[in-house]
Amino acid sequence: MRRIKQKHKSGIRTTSGQSMLEVAVALPFLLLIIFALLEMGIVFASYLSLVNATREGAVFATMYPDLAHTTCGATPNPSCVGPKDSQTFGAGSTLWREYVKRVNDDIVVVIGEPLRAGQILMTDTLTVSRPIVAPGSSGSSCITGKEPGCFITVTVTFNLKTFTSDMSLPVPRARSGTPAMPGSGATPAQWTNWFFAVMGNVDWATGWRMGLPNYYQIRYTYSMPIR
Repeated sequence: MRRIKQKHKSGIRTTSGQSMLEVAVALPFLLLIIFALLEMGIVFASYLSLVNATREGAVFATMYPDLAHTTCGATPNPSCVGPKDSQTFGAGSTLWREYVKRVNDDIVVVIGEPLRAGQILMTDTLTVSRPIVAPGSSGSSCITGKEPGCFITVTVTFNLKTFTSDMSLPVPRARSGTPAMPGSGATPAQWTNWFFAVMGNVDWATGWRMGLPNYYQIRYTYSMPIR
């Protein structure tokens, strides 16, 4: 009876150790899948937000096609100021500010964090391009491109940063002045001194991005007929 019990207990310990090993091997892959799903979910949700914002800007542009200017093209204000940009709109606002505000109200920088007004002209975050029109030939109904029924196009570009944008693995890099590796005939003491000299002169500030981008650039273009 004692031998049977001992064998039974030994089998339990072996099975338990095998299960722990399997979990330890599978856990990094499961975490990687979860991170990928979260990352793509944030990107997709932000893309849908960008689509809504671009369409809202296009709706406003169809009512105020004077925002389009052939000299500026798609270059936004203040890089290129159109003749109608400063036209009064509402109380204390202008036509261009209202156009950008319509886009701003429908987009987010990060899920749950609305875009602040101070960021609206930062081209590394959000770029609201100027509406553009395509004038037709002299015999067409769209001579200037701003007649009702002519199409006006709006493009919005958004550089999205997610929770993995700043993640990196530390990569050791030797600073200048690090002693050279001892030769094959070096003594153990020389190898020990060299090892500690290198470890004390390593730069851990830089990291390895594992192939991930620092940000995702998403862009959407939408056209609507002028009202």
